[in-house]
Amino acid sequence: DTILFKAGERWTGSFRPKGSGSEEAPIIVDMYGEGERPILDGAGEVNHVIRLENVDYWELNNLEITNNSDLQRARIGVYILANGGQRRHIHLRHLFIHHIMGLYTFEMIGKNTGGIGIIGNGNARFDDILIEQCEIGDIVRVGIFTNGNTGQPGARPITNLVIRHNTIYRCAGDGAIIRYADKPIIEKNEAYENHNGDQALVQYGVALWTRSTDSAMVQYNHVYKTYGDMDGQAFDADLEAWGTVVQNNYSHDNEGGFMLVYGSSVDAIVRHNISQNDGAVGGHIFDFPVWTNPRGSGIFHNNTIYLPPGNTAVIADEAKQSARFYNNIFYTESGSALLTRDAENNTPFLDHNCYFGYSEADVQLDANAINADPKLAAVGTGGDGKDTVDGYKLTEGSPCIAAGIDKAAMGGHYWLPDMGDQDYFGFAIDAAKIDIGAHQYSSETAVGSTAPDEQRPSIYVVGHNYPNPFNSATTIPVRLSEAANIDVAIYSMSGQLIKHLYAGKKDAGRHSFQWDGDTENGGIVSSGMYLCRVCFAEKERDVKKLIVVK
Repeated sequence: DTILFKAGERWTGSFRPKGSGSEEAPIIVDMYGEGERPILDGAGEVNHVIRLENVDYWELNNLEITNNSDLQRARIGVYILANGGQRRHIHLRHLFIHHIMGLYTFEMIGKNTGGIGIIGNGNARFDDILIEQCEIGDIVRVGIFTNGNTGQPGARPITNLVIRHNTIYRCAGDGAIIRYADKPIIEKNEAYENHNGDQALVQYGVALWTRSTDSAMVQYNHVYKTYGDMDGQAFDADLEAWGTVVQNNYSHDNEGGFMLVYGSSVDAIVRHNISQNDGAVGGHIFDFPVWTNPRGSGIFHNNTIYLPPGNTAVIADEAKQSARFYNNIFYTESGSALLTRDAENNTPFLDHNCYFGYSEADVQLDANAINADPKLAAVGTGGDGKDTVDGYKLTEGSPCIAAGIDKAAMGGHYWLPDMGDQDYFGFAIDAAKIDIGAHQYSSETAVGSTAPDEQRPSIYVVGHNYPNPFNSATTIPVRLSEAANIDVAIYSMSGQLIKHLYAGKKDAGRHSFQWDGDTENGGIVSSGMYLCRVCFAEKERDVKKLIVVK
């Protein structure tokens, strides 16, 4: 089944569809015609603009959703609710969700309001939840959140949750709160200017954080300008978050710091990240709050941290020996920054790190310290983009080259099988020759899936075809942030190739591909549903459903 809203039109109220699709035929909500996305507007009069309750196999695409008001209320843009039982396959793509006026309060009633909310009551479980290429901004209070029963480690109630390629901005409290999920993936998102509400109202907030999760993967994100000192960090492994992995992210100008590591979060692995000018207001890069018991633990390795003049943030604030730092570059130009401080005279475990601008007393905490200029290419030159940080690459003659240690030499619980297959820049990691910092200068080969490569765009948008359904021809729009190799093909629902539309390189910009309903051998397809697969550099891909009506 398909529910289509006309492009450029507006609907006011609440959309509450009933019934479920199937694995073979999910129910699709989309736009038709040319023009701007159709607008679903709660006009401040309803709690939920879209409410999917106790349903399975729904896909929402290409809608604009808003629900503004001068008055606070428990509002959510897209509310996915389960009152017990197993719920499957809810996919949200290309939604523009903005100006949702929820509740500012830090209490749970407030943290359950905002852009997209997924809540399970009782024994409810969710599987196969995708939020992809959505824009979520100007929200009170949270951009994306999940909630429900906590489950137990190893038996969390949310599985196969993926949040990727989204833009999340100006959320009064938090950008995204991921709770009660097993192995969620939060990747390739851009989050900025979050926690921008009055701290007297919102209190604490973080851009992207996990709570009561197992093995969450937070990677390849660009997070910047999170405000405030009541948390105010880019990332957070919060209460009962087990094994949170934070890797290959670029973080800058987050006032509260790079990461909060909260009490009862254990075995975080934080690696291959670049942090520039974080913590200028909160006063720390990594915060292990002293008033939590126990304090968070983890292994922090091969990160590059830069503090410009005037930023005196502490690297590991109130950390204990359960926080272990290896192979990191800590570079300060402030003249007075500290590596660590603790009211109870605890210190983190430091080994084989490189320090520039720190006092001898601090550096002596590391028995294998490199107290020298790491010879980075151009510190402080990172901009607004994950590809703007070449200034943090090592240069020839750096004392950090081949000076690090491998996983086998690290203490603590390093529960992942290896140190990762690539550094921040996409270069392979050779366990026999580990460099210090987020750049593996020693490596000569790039890993194709995420290496910096003009053939793979950092941002791409595959729009839904128009018209859809169609009779004689349809157009698939694609937008590329830079030049890329692209492959466009039509398949049957069973995966059989119907028609290969294009394979080759396209420049940055907008492109369109037309399908006339024909097959590879010149035949004409019958009525039904087909798949358009758009693949970039053989790795990144997007799939759209096309409906032919004869």
